[in-house]
Amino acid sequence: MAVSRTGKLNKRLTFEKRNGHTVGVNGQQVSNWESVFSCWFANKQKFLKEFKNEIGTIFENTRTIIIRQKQKQAVQNDWRIVINNQYFEIIEVNPDVENDDFQVLIIKKVD
Repeated sequence: MAVSRTGKLNKRLTFEKRNGHTVGVNGQQVSNWESVFSCWFANKQKFLKEFKNEIGTIFENTRTIIIRQKQKQAVQNDWRIVINNQYFEIIEVNPDVENDDFQVLIIKKVD
């Protein structure tokens, strides 16, 4: 795994989940989001080979982050992540099946 010490987890994020819908100004449904929990994370370094393999796929323009695997709740794919008031959708959750130490999340910014 890319992180061997928890001291490298030095950035903060918040997980949010949908909590119903409201009707917006134009009559469209707007999702209500509620905070689930916050935790520390680290960015995983990407290499040039990884960027080349992402072009034209769902992984284009994504970030890879690492969090501790044991959290207050298990991370769900339908949640979103808030980092510095920017919203990210969760593309993939990769748990550590060997040591249960850290899990890798692939996220993509939501416009």
